[in-house]
Amino acid sequence: MRKDFKSKSKKKWITGGILLFGGIALLTTGFATWVVGVNRSKVGSDIDIEQQGTVNEMFKLTVKLSDAKVVISEQHTKASNEIIGTKEGSPATDFQVKGVFTVEVGNEYGKLPDKVNFSFGYSDTEGAVAEDPAYANTDKNKVNVAAVTRTHAVGNYEYLRIAEGSSLTVTDVEGEKGHEGVWTKTEGTSSTKWTVEATFNLFDWGSFFNNSSPCTYYNGLYNPDATYEETITVPKLTDDNRDIDFVTKEMNDMKDLFNGKKIKVIATLTEKDKQ
Repeated sequence: MRKDFKSKSKKKWITGGILLFGGIALLTTGFATWVVGVNRSKVGSDIDIEQQGTVNEMFKLTVKLSDAKVVISEQHTKASNEIIGTKEGSPATDFQVKGVFTVEVGNEYGKLPDKVNFSFGYSDTEGAVAEDPAYANTDKNKVNVAAVTRTHAVGNYEYLRIAEGSSLTVTDVEGEKGHEGVWTKTEGTSSTKWTVEATFNLFDWGSFFNNSSPCTYYNGLYNPDATYEETITVPKLTDDNRDIDFVTKEMNDMKDLFNGKKIKVIATLTEKDKQ
């Protein structure tokens, strides 16, 4: 289930405006912390010069994160008929980030800003920098299961996904889809600027956990009355120590892949026709 990040044309990537930011340290699920910080930025800005004068056709996006601490956790006490829970005192999951988003468009540009969309910066993403290790680190978010395991069918998965509704719609009114903040529009002589301070969920649990939390996913597979079988055709968990060890290793593997690493997230500004 790999996402296609190459659907946009080269022109769209240049005129659409790209901003890369990263610095996400992933620690243990349940009582761990991600720290998201601005790591690198790249924005597209085009200035067209005509013989009879100067025309401003800038289309630019900038992002400044002010609260970029994300906590991966759950508050779930393990019941007697469940296989996994969290320790007492574990913090609640917090996938929210807060930042100031600024869009600036030249008044002579033929389009208006539409949305700020987010995606993972995998190493096969258009514009990826080969020598930047954060792109390779981001690839660790993708999981390929080649044969049926105790917890997963054959397929391609992601540990985390970009949250649905995370896109920011550039508008003159209060932010949509529950995002906090109001876009401020400032019209200048050569360009117009839109600015918003937005708070929103950037991440969510991915397909590796069926787009739910680890506790919900693993407990859904668990049957305390079932008998352990060496060979299985569909994922299922029992109270056998081998199943308990498998889940423990799977969660620790995710921690080891991300702990202390940086991953890339791409913010892309899209455009729409002028009314």
